[in-house]
Amino acid sequence: MIDVQVEQYLQHAIVLFEKQRGRRPSARWLQVPRSGLRALLRLAHGQWPRAIEPTCAADVVRFAICDEYEIWLREERGLACSSVATLMWEARNFLAWQTGGGIDGWTGLGSSDVDRYMDLGAPKLTRCSLKDTAERLRSLLRYLHITSQVASRRTCQGT
Repeated sequence: MIDVQVEQYLQHAIVLFEKQRGRRPSARWLQVPRSGLRALLRLAHGQWPRAIEPTCAADVVRFAICDEYEIWLREERGLACSSVATLMWEARNFLAWQTGGGIDGWTGLGSSDVDRYMDLGAPKLTRCSLKDTAERLRSLLRYLHITSQVASRRTCQGT
């Protein structure tokens, strides 16, 4: 509901801009009002954008793993916020892809699954970006192994 209201406000702001200046605003201009709105919504709601609600049992498990992984990154590894954000982005993408892959539970995760995930992104990535992706996945797989959520250490060595 709030997203719709924000979008309506932005459309109204564009109309006002066109009336005042006789042209449409640039794409960069549209980013400015959003940052202020997001800050206001974050202040009013405590978190913005809102957390995605789980829609199935696999989502509940995936979100729980991500929450615990984030805590592990911050508290156990003591990583900076930017590093945690980067690692969490990759973890969310990989776990969402894995859930869509049809494997029941994380114990069935193998190095071939990691290879398939890497192969999906490989054509679009440079060597350096591919290496960074592998390191981010290695961190997630290390966590899954430490917490006994994957069957063997071999999964962690497959990346």
